[in-house]
Amino acid sequence: VNDARVQRAPAASRKDDSDLGQRLVTTDVPLLESALVQQALQAGLAKARALQSAGLIFSAVLVCQQQALRTSENAPLSASQAMAPALHGLVLA
Repeated sequence: VNDARVQRAPAASRKDDSDLGQRLVTTDVPLLESALVQQALQAGLAKARALQSAGLIFSAVLVCQQQALRTSENAPLSASQAMAPALHGLVLA
């Protein structure tokens, strides 16, 4: 989401051995309006589906401010499912 309140920095400035180099990573996101959260989730879903089509990932769960989508069914998860400890930091490829 292109919003001035979302803070980004080069990955290498956050972690010196990052393989992302100077690629910008998100460092802080304030509470966003629901429409912006949905915009972010939809953009992420489009990218995840492109990665699925290319055979690079099996599926993805996208979570933003207690709202979530998944590539497998494109149905929103409940907030409690999206925030479950088991999903934090989990990447399935």
